[in-house]
Amino acid sequence: MSLMLLIATALEQISIFLNYAFTSAAPGFIADLGWVFLIAPVALYWFLVHVNHANRVASLLIISMLMSPAAYTQSREIIAYYGLFDVFSKTAHYPQELSPIQLHQPSALGVDAYIETMHRHFNRN
Repeated sequence: MSLMLLIATALEQISIFLNYAFTSAAPGFIADLGWVFLIAPVALYWFLVHVNHANRVASLLIISMLMSPAAYTQSREIIAYYGLFDVFSKTAHYPQELSPIQLHQPSALGVDAYIETMHRHFNRN
């Protein structure tokens, strides 16, 4: 169980960084849906078959009964959270997360370099 929580936390942190890097909510959306429909059921199946030594067919039935309602409600919450299918807008969607690494800005310009750039710009005319 703690391994699943660790994977979920790592996936959440990676998706926040990818949302910021791509200025899109798509990586987080894909990661959340991947967790709901792929990673969590596979981890639960592995636990039931290899740790509890359950029958494979019975494990699949248990997973389908346990995960189907949860997957349905979580997928609706994910879609509502990202608002991808609710509103169409001409403006681009930008994530609201902040990152300590500013990937989208050029490197900082020092004072001396700024003064030199301004001198060149204004003395050109």
